[in-house]
Amino acid sequence: MALNPSLEKADIELERTKSLKALSAAEHDMEKVVTDYMHDIAFQGTTLAMSPLGCTEGLEGVTQQSLREFAQKAHVGDNLCVAVVGDVDPAQVLATVEKCFQGVPSGSGFEFLPIRYSASELEVVDDDMAHLHSGIGFEAPAYGNPDSLAMEAGRHICGQYDRSFNSDARHGLVRAAYDSHAFEYNVHHFSVKPVSFAYATAGIWGAYFITTNGSQENTFAYISKEWHRIRSRCRDSDVERAKCTMKNELSTQTDSPTGHVALMGRQQAALGRVIPMHEMNQRIDNLTSGFVRQCFDEYFFDTEPIHVGVGHCDTELDYYVTRKYMYMSDMPDQ
Repeated sequence: MALNPSLEKADIELERTKSLKALSAAEHDMEKVVTDYMHDIAFQGTTLAMSPLGCTEGLEGVTQQSLREFAQKAHVGDNLCVAVVGDVDPAQVLATVEKCFQGVPSGSGFEFLPIRYSASELEVVDDDMAHLHSGIGFEAPAYGNPDSLAMEAGRHICGQYDRSFNSDARHGLVRAAYDSHAFEYNVHHFSVKPVSFAYATAGIWGAYFITTNGSQENTFAYISKEWHRIRSRCRDSDVERAKCTMKNELSTQTDSPTGHVALMGRQQAALGRVIPMHEMNQRIDNLTSGFVRQCFDEYFFDTEPIHVGVGHCDTELDYYVTRKYMYMSDMPDQ
């Protein structure tokens, strides 16, 4: 498949249909829509701005010849990674891989522009939508940076809120809102969820939330309040709870061969090596509340954010208001 793809026309049409259905489904998933827009404005003009699912025009324009040309450029030595999970003999696997891929040309195949972060905002107005779907974030460390684990711990410390949950008001975003009586006096918060994306040379950290028109600033005020709390007053108990959640998430991801291979491939592509499970657990164990506070102070406090709003945007946040909450830690009484 990698070296001599058949690329039959019937197979191409079948996969085109599947891809168009997946793209259509993604367009109705507002969280994916918002996070795609966040990538689009954060990494303008670079490959990370492009959706991995592509676009309708691109998928409909795929031909047998264009796929062959792509395979010739992409299927080269620097772009290939072989991940094997199971009870195998490493020496035998290596010999088999070298035999099967000995004819692969060397090189990277493509030349990509350096990834750069651009602080900006985007509003997509749709007055027919009942709710306002928003995403606010900031530049985060790359996947191989030790700081990325601390930011991941911060995501678990924040937790998430949904009106359908019987939420525990002692933790994360829910506590920040209850401390300010947000859900007692304002019932327009529907869902709040931290989001985190880490790549080989860049990353985004932030939140996706759903509100009614007019309550976006109120909601982001409580989100930023929790972020400031982590930056200045993150406790050991917060980090210990986050460590347990991170280990459980890692164990769940590697529970199936497919998930384990995907993780190995990502690590190999981003870091040039696979991190053993015991080393990954040790890295998580080494996290401290002081290190988490330090990373939030570096990446979050007084930085330039990105801001996306999709839906009924009559009272969409101005950029300067979003920027204000990146350094203001005091929440006025509501």
